[in-house]
Amino acid sequence: MDDHANRRRFPRVNVDEQHTVRFRFRDRELVGLPMTNLSAGGCCVKVVPAQAEGLDKGTVVESLFLVHPKIPSVPLRAMVCWLMGRQPGRTEGFALVGFEFTDITPPYQASLDAYVAELLK
Repeated sequence: MDDHANRRRFPRVNVDEQHTVRFRFRDRELVGLPMTNLSAGGCCVKVVPAQAEGLDKGTVVESLFLVHPKIPSVPLRAMVCWLMGRQPGRTEGFALVGFEFTDITPPYQASLDAYVAELLK
């Protein structure tokens, strides 16, 4: 695969089950969704297939919160940039949803970048 395709703007790190996400989508409050990885530019989240309904590429989520004691609780705007494992009629397992943070403040982005760097050591 082309190295250019593998380049990322920010380093990412796999995270443990203590890293979760919460957000409101349509009429649902999604809480305790486990993150699988994190960067200063986005995160990947495990979602039960029924909860992933309506989360399509390009969907914007307002007030997404990263939940972990070492991450400041700030409402983020995020866009779904990719999905994996969501299929019509599938009810078992989980789907992976990739979120890209949009309109993130430079200080918050810097704090996330520093946290990811700390985890990568």
